[in-house]
Amino acid sequence: YVMLEYIQPLHAFNFQTIKDGKVIVRRARAEEPIVSLDGVERKLTPSMVVIADSQDAVGLGGVMGGSHSEITEGTTTVFLESANFDPVNNRRTAQSLRILTEASTRFEKNLRLELPPIALRRATRHIHEIAGGTVATGILDVFPGRADYKAPTVTLTMARLRKVLGVDIPIGRANQVLTSLGFLCEKPDETSLLTTVPYWRSDVKIEDDLIEEVARIVGYDELPTTTLSTPIPLHQPRPMQELRERVKDLLAACGLQEVISYPLSSLEDLDMVKALETGVMPLKLANPMSVNQEYLRTTLRSSLLSTLAANWLHESGPVTIFESGRVYLPRKGDLPEEQEVVAGVMSGPRYGPQWLSDQGELGYYDAKGIIEQLLNELGIAATYEPVEDHALHPGRSARVTSERGPLGILGEVHPAIVEGFGVEGRPVAIFELDVASLLKALPQTESHYRPISRYPSATRDLSIVVDSGVPAARIQETITRQRLVVKAQLFDVFEGE
Repeated sequence: YVMLEYIQPLHAFNFQTIKDGKVIVRRARAEEPIVSLDGVERKLTPSMVVIADSQDAVGLGGVMGGSHSEITEGTTTVFLESANFDPVNNRRTAQSLRILTEASTRFEKNLRLELPPIALRRATRHIHEIAGGTVATGILDVFPGRADYKAPTVTLTMARLRKVLGVDIPIGRANQVLTSLGFLCEKPDETSLLTTVPYWRSDVKIEDDLIEEVARIVGYDELPTTTLSTPIPLHQPRPMQELRERVKDLLAACGLQEVISYPLSSLEDLDMVKALETGVMPLKLANPMSVNQEYLRTTLRSSLLSTLAANWLHESGPVTIFESGRVYLPRKGDLPEEQEVVAGVMSGPRYGPQWLSDQGELGYYDAKGIIEQLLNELGIAATYEPVEDHALHPGRSARVTSERGPLGILGEVHPAIVEGFGVEGRPVAIFELDVASLLKALPQTESHYRPISRYPSATRDLSIVVDSGVPAARIQETITRQRLVVKAQLFDVFEGE
């Protein structure tokens, strides 16, 4: 909580496990072992900073604590550490050990040196108020560069302020605005302000950052509106981007929520969705930041199922999500092929709780209905053919195909894979569509008006006896070949003697 409030990471040690009561910040010894809080034993190098007691390392400075000194239910004495670590060393340590933590990502950004004691007092107060106990007197503060440290300053000139905003703002007004935001301002002359940046504004680095603050407080309505001094650039058609945005809008209109995930994955996650069985080996990063993000994804399935599993921890209703992103397929001697893909997953009760009928479960036909609605809006006629995919349920999967080639795939995820992601007892439907294939399948002709028929339509019920292995799509295709037939729809199936 304090880290999110003040940006400053902290770490709590079980002081009862600290040998001789000594806390030492030092360089690691060559091949020095430490078991971190994630339960992994790692070998350290002398370039890494560790927090240690009189004998062993008990934490990786600015990255992760050690399991030896972690807080347990039996802990009665807590030692709080609030420090500032060198950002370059911290990043190198995290990358070499392939650890990505909330603390390391913040220390990499060069936090302000005023933050540690402020965050430490805040955390101590919270612990004392909520958990009780006795707070030790004083703070052990070691700051070798205290005498030479100066808070960062930024100079704001009226000429730059006028050039960026296009309006004259008096220097006194700018001084008043910045002072109200916590900046300490000095006027070396009548045309500039020397400002000292407060510790909680680590985002302010340059003069334009101050100009943004002045404009925000003065009010954008006070800035004059002028026409562009140069011609408006011509619109360049981007059919792929326009189609992708339209598909996203249509899926959102169908009730799905868009998610965005990292394009990096682990080999284990890709293997769980049988992505490696296709014979396409994903590309591995030369310098990954985490063992969970070593490979460029070749499918969106693993990231969507991981997101679904995470949402199941907080949702009791249905989870219907989709993602529009790229997958990366390796090419020998060249950069990877980047394919635009839209995929989605659906799982959970179909309806809300009610006494009249069962809630039902989202499944294959719900995903198929979404695809049919999407393709109908795009004007694409598609058929559904059986497909063999080990990641999908054998009898509840299909390949979506148009007259110009395959468009994608849909089906229910195999129960064994669903269980591997921690979603047990519920069917999970999934679909994947290739955006480039959708673009190719779009009708090339413009829509033309066709008047309503003067004659009423005629609906016929046809009962057809066929072998159980004949796909329904083949029967529909045969019927719709007739010139007067507008639509053929399967509405019932009977199997028996």
